[in-house]
Amino acid sequence: MSAASVFDVVVVGAGLAGLSFVAWLERLSATTEKRPPTVCLVDPRSSFGHDKSWCFWEGAEHPFTAGIAHRWSRWQVAHAGTTVTASAGGRPYALLPADRFYRLATDCVARHPEFELSLGERVGAIEPVKDSLLVHTDQGAIRARSVIDTRPPTIDEATSKSGLWQVFHGSEISLDEDGFDPSTAMLMDFRHCSDEIQFNYILPMGPRRALVELTAFRRQPHVADLLPQLRALIAERFGHRTKCLRNEQGALPMMPIPVTATADPRIICAGTAGGWMRPSSGYLFSACQRGAKDLAKQAISATGRGSWEWRRPRVRPADLDLLDRVFLRALRDDPAEAPTWFLSMFDRMRPDRMVRFLSDEPTLADRLAVIAALPTRPMLRSAVRCLRGVQA
Repeated sequence: MSAASVFDVVVVGAGLAGLSFVAWLERLSATTEKRPPTVCLVDPRSSFGHDKSWCFWEGAEHPFTAGIAHRWSRWQVAHAGTTVTASAGGRPYALLPADRFYRLATDCVARHPEFELSLGERVGAIEPVKDSLLVHTDQGAIRARSVIDTRPPTIDEATSKSGLWQVFHGSEISLDEDGFDPSTAMLMDFRHCSDEIQFNYILPMGPRRALVELTAFRRQPHVADLLPQLRALIAERFGHRTKCLRNEQGALPMMPIPVTATADPRIICAGTAGGWMRPSSGYLFSACQRGAKDLAKQAISATGRGSWEWRRPRVRPADLDLLDRVFLRALRDDPAEAPTWFLSMFDRMRPDRMVRFLSDEPTLADRLAVIAALPTRPMLRSAVRCLRGVQA
């Protein structure tokens, strides 16, 4: 790390939110011909790997288009022998692998002397002092004019009695003969399960290669049991002549994350801790680009003014969190009905409406179409329970 006396921004965490922030700083600074602020990103990991993937429907421009590994013009949802296939024209479903994202983002950091990346350094407390902030790490303290904290919430902070966890285990596999249609993504192929919601998620990246995931919506973030089930699924569906190229797993909070209002306006939470992840789907990439772009604009403006106080970005309409809360409570109360509800939404809604809704950019007509596609009685019951604060 350089001997800079004070950074304009210290970003705690060099993941999707933190690295997207500096990528947007590069893009917006070039557009406005203004000097980017000095930024130090601090992350506890020692290196970046291909540990995850981000999927989204393409729409608004972002700095990572060159990293997209595959696009699907069609997608499907299936249950009990019924399959719904849809396509939204110019908005394909896209896959951005973590290794490509990290390479593009770290190249951006390397191009700018104003940006620094410190790996293998763990952040503790953030201490306000007279005219700056001290970011305490296991390697010392870093002085900053402002801080973006992207550390994810702890399990205890995210636990909700009205929400669920989306847990998954995935394997990227190759076959020894053609077996996939690379034009079509299977978003949800529901499995029979009496006490929780389970489905297969299959993203073909060629006739012989695909990312195959087993996903469950459950009340606790337990993921270990999914790996043997996934292996059995792959063997049953694709035979034993498959090769596993890599694995990924995760647990995503399917609940509104309470965003802690920091006592100091120079500190802001971002990413999942900032409420950027969509509770009902786990989608984060598009909202993260909106949030990171907003913070980058604020940082460039603050550099010129010399005044560092953040305002919370608006990454989605506020009413979507309420709709998500009602839907997630209904899923928690009646998990056996979930496959029918998802199939109904994808079947009864126009694909362009569904894409806008899932991408956090619905019109009023899109909202009404979602409500009309869902069963009235269980959703009203869920809404009443949410409003009354009834816990299961």
